[in-house]
Amino acid sequence: MLGKCLVPALFVGLYVYLSLNLFWGDQGIYALRTLQDERKILEDNMEILTRENRDVQIHLDQLKNDRYSISLLARKLGYIREGEKIIYTGLGFRSGSISYGLPVIRTGKSLENRDRTGFFRIIALTAGGSAFFLLLIWSWGEKGIRRRI
Repeated sequence: MLGKCLVPALFVGLYVYLSLNLFWGDQGIYALRTLQDERKILEDNMEILTRENRDVQIHLDQLKNDRYSISLLARKLGYIREGEKIIYTGLGFRSGSISYGLPVIRTGKSLENRDRTGFFRIIALTAGGSAFFLLLIWSWGEKGIRRRI
């Protein structure tokens, strides 16, 4: 009698556990969707950084090969050629460092590694135990009805 109740109860518990893991487990559907969103964000960041790298590489090649670019950058940084004089006009020319406007890398949701297996096991054990006791009560009820008939 207990064997008849135990097998379906174990089946119910296993079914509940596997169903919970399928949707909300570490490798479930929602975790997969979160990883796909994070991958899209990282691909966008890689594209932005690739473009920025290309622009910096072009600027570096200009500084290596073009004297006019070198002189413009030197003037921007406040350097002058020998024999030149600086005249301050109050136009607000301000020397400073070069900024390429590097993008802020966007990140998605934090991918916290939550271990939910213990919680899922408790729910599965509760469901299996409930199924076991319900089947046990049901089988006892049938037995009692048969005795009276």
